[in-house]
Amino acid sequence: MRRVSYFVLLGPLLSWLTLAAILLPEAIGKSFSLDASTVVVSVLASYVVCVGPMLVLAGLDELLARRPLHRIVRIVACATAGYGIALAITLYWAPAFGGRRGFAEYTLWFGLLGAVSAAVCSLLSGDKKSTATPP
Repeated sequence: MRRVSYFVLLGPLLSWLTLAAILLPEAIGKSFSLDASTVVVSVLASYVVCVGPMLVLAGLDELLARRPLHRIVRIVACATAGYGIALAITLYWAPAFGGRRGFAEYTLWFGLLGAVSAAVCSLLSGDKKSTATPP
């Protein structure tokens, strides 16, 4: 249950923060005003778009955690799957935002939205040794 919580609650926020980091250099170069309502709406949109894919990635992470694989292999596999899912979602929504030409310069960068959040969530949800002693 902890794994799903990390992916569903933290994953979309990490995706939004990654997007903000990607777009920050362009926003600094222009006169850009940011108000609280824009931030709230964009974070909510991130949760709407990301919850489904993050559930899929949590399932993948759980399946990989049940196998005798090294933790790094699990993290890289989740990051790769997250990159592919984010790229597919980006290409699916591109026509709604002016076609692929509008996303052309950022298309590959948008894959990082899924890769970074999947890798961090997989890292945080890793199996930790219990310190409690059995009765």
